Amino acid sequence: MSDSNNFKLINGVFDAIEAREILTNIISSKIQFHSIRVFSISERFGINDQVSRERIEQLKETKIELLRLIEVADRNNKKLSITSNIDIRLVD
Repeated sequence: MSDSNNFKLINGVFDAIEAREILTNIISSKIQFHSIRVFSISERFGINDQVSRERIEQLKETKIELLRLIEVADRNNKKLSITSNIDIRLVD
């Protein structure tokens, strides 16, 4: 395994229902991750995890934008081509 790796997470053409399910599940999982992190850090250390709070807001905005795009595709009987890669690099 090299110091830099690329993994294909999503690669396909989806109808609006499939796209909504896939993308909202991913975003919801990320929101849940950061929400748990905010709670955990607050309980354990008594500090406010502003980075995760800001990320939650960004993710919520992204979700709204994606749902608007998916709605446009649905109204126009279009499919959505979605590609998502994850790049992972080992760092010191």
